[in-house]
Amino acid sequence: MITAEKLATLIGYGPGELSMVLHDSGYTGCNFESAHFIGITNGGQPVTWIGMDGVVRSYLPPPTVAVNTLGAGDVFRSRLAIGVCLGESLDDAVPGACVSACEHITEKPLTRLIP
Repeated sequence: MITAEKLATLIGYGPGELSMVLHDSGYTGCNFESAHFIGITNGGQPVTWIGMDGVVRSYLPPPTVAVNTLGAGDVFRSRLAIGVCLGESLDDAVPGACVSACEHITEKPLTRLIP
C-alpha cells in the first residue's frame, strides 16, 4: 500500500520514473504522462491525492457501517469521473465520490433489484 507520506515523496519524480517506482511497488498498467492528479483510496481511511500543483490533499470518508464492500471502488471512481467531467474540482468531486461509495456499501447486495 502507498501511504500519504510515500505519495508525497513521489511528486518529485517525472512520469517515467513514477511509473517505474509504482510498478516496483506492485502498481502496474499506469500511464502518468497525462495525469492531472494521482490518488489513493484505502477503505475507511482518508482518500489522498496530489494535484498538478504538488499539494497533497486528503479527505476522510464519513463513518459508515459496511454491509458489503463489493464494487465500492467502482462506485467511487465512477462518481469521481462524473464529477470531474461535469466541472467539479477534485476538492468537490472527492467528497461526493466518498459519499456515493459509502451509500453503496451500506446496502445489501441485490436489495435494489428485488421489488
